[in-house]
Amino acid sequence: MKEQSLIDLLINNVLHQLPGQVFSIKKVMGEWTEEEKIRFEMELQYLIDKYSMEEVVDGYVFYTNSVMEETKYFKEHNDYRCHSFADVDTYIYADEERMKLYMLGLSVAEFLWMTVLKIHRFFEKLICHISGKHYLEIGPGHGKYFLEAYNQQKFLEYDAVDVSETAIAMTRDYLQYYMVKESMRKYHLICQDATLLCDEEKYDFIVIQEVLEHIEDPISMLKSIYRMLTSEGRVYALFPINAPSPAHIFLFHSIDHVKDIVSEAGFEIVEEEYIIANGRTIEQAMIKKLPIDACLILRKCK
Repeated sequence: MKEQSLIDLLINNVLHQLPGQVFSIKKVMGEWTEEEKIRFEMELQYLIDKYSMEEVVDGYVFYTNSVMEETKYFKEHNDYRCHSFADVDTYIYADEERMKLYMLGLSVAEFLWMTVLKIHRFFEKLICHISGKHYLEIGPGHGKYFLEAYNQQKFLEYDAVDVSETAIAMTRDYLQYYMVKESMRKYHLICQDATLLCDEEKYDFIVIQEVLEHIEDPISMLKSIYRMLTSEGRVYALFPINAPSPAHIFLFHSIDHVKDIVSEAGFEIVEEEYIIANGRTIEQAMIKKLPIDACLILRKCK
């Protein structure tokens, strides 16, 4: 009898607890590339080396149910439940067990949610064509995107900054697990408020993803990024619009709202892609206030 893959084992356990997801999960599995399937199996092996399969499944179930609860709240109140870091800190960040489940769930959702997978594909295509002296990622999460950028070896130095010691530790562990030891480029993992990182035009490319919706004042963050960016540099920023989640506190209401914020911070849009679930159009998503993930490439206004 053929041994079950980690993916099959995970999916079977997930669907036992969330049978309503059978259609969406089977659909996204059918759209994986062979490389994405291999990467997911490797990601699960990494997680299983640190946690049990039960913990990984529990994390995904916790994350999914939490997003569903916040979505219900958003539909009823036309607003997010949390509006400050203190609110989220109480519910997620300061609770070690919930934080663990949240991060595990997010890791799995990157492969099982089509919108998140498409965001990754956008970044994967983008990072192959970007080069320069200094690369910065703000809020690296568990390190997946930072590692992918680093593996391209197209910058002389790579920095990742996060205010959370936990996030920096997770990124360091992720890099050590996957990284080729003979890599030549320097990288630095910095535990600090990104807005205080530096005031010189140092970075040629800055990535800020899964961050702006988690902070109370994204305009201040973008203005700090403006100060750190070289004159010809670029920024990749993700703006989740009408996208309730247990750790989201700043509500981007519309594409126009995002563009106003980008402009106020001194940027103009070079490239834009809008990712919406279930094949909906932008117009349909705006009318029904469905989530839209705005993937934007920015530069300083001329």
